[in-house]
Amino acid sequence: MKKQYMDSNRVSELQKRDTEIEPSVIMRAVCEYCHVDEGDIVSKKKDEKLDSARTLIMYLCRKYTDMSLEGIGKMLGIRDHTKVMSGIFSVKREMESGSAYAYSIAAIEEYMFNNH
Repeated sequence: MKKQYMDSNRVSELQKRDTEIEPSVIMRAVCEYCHVDEGDIVSKKKDEKLDSARTLIMYLCRKYTDMSLEGIGKMLGIRDHTKVMSGIFSVKREMESGSAYAYSIAAIEEYMFNNH
């Protein structure tokens, strides 16, 4: 999937959606957007690209599923739910600071809603 920036109205429209999405759809969308393999997401591999993808999955799973923090962690191979809390908080903080995270989230959301 090609990374692209969308206007702020489109971002706001997508962020207001209140629809449940399957975790597998979220993982697939994030992996495609970030150009990482789903197998690497659940592995113990660590690098910046994988960590970023994992935190995006944490945030989107919390937003669009009824999964617990523990459930999200288990899906990603993370044992400690506080790491999931920290990941979700870091995405929220980045989005509030006006970083490109908001555009990345919106592009992933658009893909999820159009391809599930």
